[in-house]
Amino acid sequence: MLLRVISSLLFMTLASISYAGSECDHLAALEADPLSVSMAIKFEDLNAEKVIAACSEAIVTSQEKTEKARFTLQRARGYFRAGNAVAALKDLLVAHDLGYPAASFGLATAHFLGDGVEKNVSRAETLFLESYREGVTWSARGLALLYSEVGSDLYDTEKSILWENKFNEEIN
Repeated sequence: MLLRVISSLLFMTLASISYAGSECDHLAALEADPLSVSMAIKFEDLNAEKVIAACSEAIVTSQEKTEKARFTLQRARGYFRAGNAVAALKDLLVAHDLGYPAASFGLATAHFLGDGVEKNVSRAETLFLESYREGVTWSARGLALLYSEVGSDLYDTEKSILWENKFNEEIN
């Protein structure tokens, strides 16, 4: 009898883990997000229309600040995928203002690439460092790439190698 109870509890626990997260999470989870509750979805695999709809619904129905911020970040991914950088950047700023760590990473990436905003490597550096301190390991990769950009005011091969090593150590 005890074995049946334990088996039932284990099954219920595994079931709740495998179905954790909303539709928004399942459609648009970001690999770089340390607070993600679902398997990551590659950018090229995002269905922008479904992501935007599901995440918009999740934002409206969520009562929890961290969830709203995560859903807003994920909707930004949908907007970027749809080619709407203005809406994506607006969502990143909202998620950042809500204190969501991966939003700092998203904003840093936008400033580094000049995607939706004017390219600004100094701002990107500040945001990558901020998000790294907040637990976003992928920011180390962003810093490595930032410092490796030949012609940039921040070009520094030693810093690039240092941050790439930090990223590899923490990911592996």
